[in-house]
Amino acid sequence: MTPSVPYTTSTQSPRLTVPDLACDAHIHLYDATLSTSPAVLPLGTAENYQRWQALHGTSRCVIVQPAAHGFDNQVTLNGIATLGRERTRGVAVINPDITDAELQVLHEGGIRGIRYTLFDPETALTRFEWVTPLAHRVAELGWHVQVHWRADQ
Repeated sequence: MTPSVPYTTSTQSPRLTVPDLACDAHIHLYDATLSTSPAVLPLGTAENYQRWQALHGTSRCVIVQPAAHGFDNQVTLNGIATLGRERTRGVAVINPDITDAELQVLHEGGIRGIRYTLFDPETALTRFEWVTPLAHRVAELGWHVQVHWRADQ
């Protein structure tokens, strides 16, 4: 029997074999010491995700910056380093004040996109008017832009 993995009741690997280079395309990692948000899962760490990967057979993933960590992308960068830059990428949350040097640090750390969560304007960290100017800046790095909003928006 495989050891338990936090936030899943799975104790056995899936019956179907996961294809080589399978990618979990959207995960969040958390560090409860860096946030007071109730949304933070205290065991949502890179180390626990590695246990999940071992159980389920995936080898690659994309870490998406959770809103609970705001514009501090360090947990995502640490997760990329822990899980391995050769098989892990990240999506950051940034604001217009970010410098080109800071963008370069994110790029070197494995970030390949930015995310705008806009579905609730009252609580959104990001703003729609940031999308175009920041998209132009990250285009030079070859990044993508992810917009998370409601259909009516």
